[in-house]
Amino acid sequence: MKTLRLKFLLFSILAVNFSFAQDYNWKKLQDGLYLSEIEQSKEKLLSKNDTITIEMYMFHPENEIDLSKPINGRPTQYKSTFLNLCESFGSDDEFQFKKNSEYLVKKFNEKKIPNYSFKLNDITEDKMKEIVDAVSKNFGIQFSESITFKNDKGDNIVMSITIQPNNKLDVEKIKKEFKNYISDIEILKPNLLIYVYKITS
Repeated sequence: MKTLRLKFLLFSILAVNFSFAQDYNWKKLQDGLYLSEIEQSKEKLLSKNDTITIEMYMFHPENEIDLSKPINGRPTQYKSTFLNLCESFGSDDEFQFKKNSEYLVKKFNEKKIPNYSFKLNDITEDKMKEIVDAVSKNFGIQFSESITFKNDKGDNIVMSITIQPNNKLDVEKIKKEFKNYISDIEILKPNLLIYVYKITS
């Protein structure tokens, strides 16, 4: 009897571990962007204004993707429209999601593109936008964030920007083009974390 219980316990543990370490059959959409269909209904495709629920999980690149053990602990959960989701991934026409379905999207820095820190000459937000727009047009941007302060007139002044582009920047070309705005550009280590988005429609 004890042997039977022990065998059943070992089988249960193996079954649980297998369910967490499943193969998601990722389909490549573009560099660093992959899709897995977990459960797809036979209903209509989502329209751009349909609301979806998103859970975001983070993993180190050397770890297997186990949704029960993300490095961010409890996943970040939020709601979005289908249009905003597509725009955030820069993939307006590659997602064919259906209602009452569940998908995983895996996003990571497959080309190991570094981040760049722009040291600025205390410029206005409009001037910062010129720089960001130029970088986006020529190299693409994953994300950008800035450090600002208010001057005596109450205007927002930008001290620095950190940018993660889609492709490596031509640093000298950018510095030359915006020499009056940029004092230096520092090349930072790339962000190699893997982000998995669980999308429920």
